[in-house]
Amino acid sequence: MKTILSCILFTCTVQTVFSQADKTLKKADSVALAHPLYHNFRVDDLRIGLRYLIKDEPYKSDPTLIQYTSNLKDKLERTNIAHYIEELRYFADLKIDEKYKDNYDEEIVNINHTASHALADVFLGKKDYE
Repeated sequence: MKTILSCILFTCTVQTVFSQADKTLKKADSVALAHPLYHNFRVDDLRIGLRYLIKDEPYKSDPTLIQYTSNLKDKLERTNIAHYIEELRYFADLKIDEKYKDNYDEEIVNINHTASHALADVFLGKKDYE
């Protein structure tokens, strides 16, 4: 009898855990559908790359770049990237010196790429295809 009760309790616990996990996945999927091109684990690399970049000339003398970089106080993620459209446009068009590409400073090299994908994610999520 004790074994049967233990099995029932274990089964109920497992079902509860799987049910909660399923709800979490469904919520994550709904957010992902609203932001289809989002680089889930990489978008915050923008902040890292920009912090490295603004230590060097000519970037540390670019007041717009400094201001836009300082605007990124919170971790960038799918729930807040839409608040930084102006900044993302600037980062997507920023000319990155070839010396970073030669040394393969990944966070810096990918600034344009990641910003472009984040913008695409925001606009596709809004169904703003222009």
